[in-house]
Order: sequence, then C-alpha cells, then structure tokens
Amino acid sequence: MSSWSCPHQVDDLCRKVKGAYCRPGMRGCVLAGKIAFQDGVVPRPVWPAGADPRDRAEAEAALAASEGEEG
Repeated sequence: MSSWSCPHQVDDLCRKVKGAYCRPGMRGCVLAGKIAFQDGVVPRPVWPAGADPRDRAEAEAALAASEGEEG
C-alpha cells in the first residue's frame, strides 16, 4: 500500500484552488487528468461555508478559463 501527500494541502484545504476542500483529482488539482474515477466524473471544488467569496470567485473564474482553453 502506498500513500501520497499534496504540498498544496494545508489543514484539509487546497492552496492551489483558493481554499477549497482538498478533493484529490478535482478540477484545478495537480492530479486532474492524471487519474481516472470509477464513475468517470471529475469532482468540482467545494468550499467551506466561511470561505472568502472573492477567493472562490477568483478560483472559479480561473477554472472556467482553463476549461475554455482545453475545449
């Protein structure tokens, strides 16, 4: 068995996706596109209830822009 720890995860939050809960493989994650999920659906980021709405809006805009570049 092996384990992996992400350098962007701090206190169960992702610094790469502006404070969203760490969900390995979510859009914006360093693992996105490198792993496959059983149901084939890549999880979306989820932010804690008290998250800064500006950080969330900025992260969602960056994800939308990157999805537009890929398609």
